Amino acid sequence: ERPERGFRFCRGGVVVQTLSYAALDAEARTMAAGLADAGCRPGDRALLVFEPGLDFLKAFWACIYGGLVAVPAVPPQPSRLERTLPRL
Repeated sequence: ERPERGFRFCRGGVVVQTLSYAALDAEARTMAAGLADAGCRPGDRALLVFEPGLDFLKAFWACIYGGLVAVPAVPPQPSRLERTLPRL
């Protein structure tokens, strides 16, 4: 009903990214098509390793549109790779 509305990502109380519902839909559908072209099929798992932000949201919805199982994971911390990389 209101495609211009959407999401805002804030850091420290400041809006650093915005994404309308319409843009989310379009970008996620494009990503889903790209995943299908790359050989991903419904039911496949997709590891989503993203820093906080709206890119994660796009990838998550691309998985939904493509029928993939989204598996979110926290990215390894460069200063603590010996601990965080094996966990990934």
